Amino acid sequence: METLLLLRHAKAGDKDAASDHDRPLTDAGLGAARRLGEWLRERCLRPDHVLCSSSRRTRETLEALGLSEGAAELERDLYLASAGALLDRLGEVPDDRRTVLLVGHNPGIADLAEWLTGEGDERARKRLRKGFPPAALAQLAIGGAPRPAAGRLDALVKPKDLDPER
Repeated sequence: METLLLLRHAKAGDKDAASDHDRPLTDAGLGAARRLGEWLRERCLRPDHVLCSSSRRTRETLEALGLSEGAAELERDLYLASAGALLDRLGEVPDDRRTVLLVGHNPGIADLAEWLTGEGDERARKRLRKGFPPAALAQLAIGGAPRPAAGRLDALVKPKDLDPER
């Protein structure tokens, strides 16, 4: 693995759904995920392996990015998984995958991004420590199997960074 993209699902609606697992994205969440998809395409960051929680909000985020569910491994075990569980799952990704996208939930995704980051853009690292909101994406250079403090944080993109109104 050369590049790891860690994405927290976009903003989900209130907990009116039958279960937390079934919460849909809000209109704002859909818009943020679409803008993030454009950002990925502009940088030619096309994942060749996608892991995604099976929750509705992560699947809708994936679709709004412009990626199909059929291109992803949808896994119930990734739903609200801890950073340790996410790291273990990433360790199972075949070695020949260059760019891996993991779509999940906080606190696991944010904790994993911090855990893996050993170096990188200091401004991005500082922003990472300040929070990982819905539709935030961390781009890490990994250069092999992911392990604590071995990654370089190349970018941290938050929805407000892509908001055309700002």
